Amino acid sequence: MAARASNNLASVAHLAGRPELALSLYRNAMLSYQRLGDRRGTAETYHNLGLAFRQLGLWADADRATDEAVRHAASTGQPVLVALAATGRAELHLERGEWELASTEIERATRLAAEGRDPAGVAEAGRLRALLRLGQGDARGAVEEALRAYSSAQALGSALLEAECAGVAARAFRVLGDAASAARWREEAAAGLRRLGAKGLLERLEE
Repeated sequence: MAARASNNLASVAHLAGRPELALSLYRNAMLSYQRLGDRRGTAETYHNLGLAFRQLGLWADADRATDEAVRHAASTGQPVLVALAATGRAELHLERGEWELASTEIERATRLAAEGRDPAGVAEAGRLRALLRLGQGDARGAVEEALRAYSSAQALGSALLEAECAGVAARAFRVLGDAASAARWREEAAAGLRRLGAKGLLERLEE
């Protein structure tokens, strides 16, 4: 319970744009999970560490954390957990413009999330696919993927994913030169992130 609480508090700190605090709390959770021999908790925490390292631009640390997340997730035999770890790898590749590697991980995550009957995981993979399309210069495809994932997130009641998908749609519409749609979806994303207190993500959206 202490490990889970520390992990959750770290995620709140990450959303609030306090990555250093998030790292400290994630490490506390990691020590507890490792003492318990809890592979699932260890995999989830390594995945979260990867997010925090990426936010700080610590690429080597993010690489190691995402590798460990995949390794520990695979040892559990749980498709949904492996899918989660794969999304972490995919997002790291996207940040670095490694489109082919990102595509492989996104398709892996989609397949495993569907196998594990995890619609939220499928929708998250859809958001990443939208980012991939955008990075590859297919803004129209990015809009379609982002809005499809947005609708899924809305149906699932996943406020964070909903806001993030809206942000991707805003970027894609801007590339297409549709200023009105870009402004509409940007405000949708910003409003959602403000409600969640996700200061770090809001700052990235503004950038």
